[in-house]
Amino acid sequence: MIYYQLSFLQSFFGIGLSVIGEKGQPVKDVLSGTLDAVFWMINKILKLAPLGVFCFYM
Repeated sequence: MIYYQLSFLQSFFGIGLSVIGEKGQPVKDVLSGTLDAVFWMINKILKLAPLGVFCFYM
């Protein structure tokens, strides 16, 4: 049930950012920067994953 609430909140937040236009740009910039940081971390983890699997089986 909480997933429906989160989905509604995300949609409502996105619509709100779209409606306010230029005033929402700083929020969009923060979210974009956060997304870049998360993708960087995932990339590093995936590059190290084969080493972790190798060490696990040794």
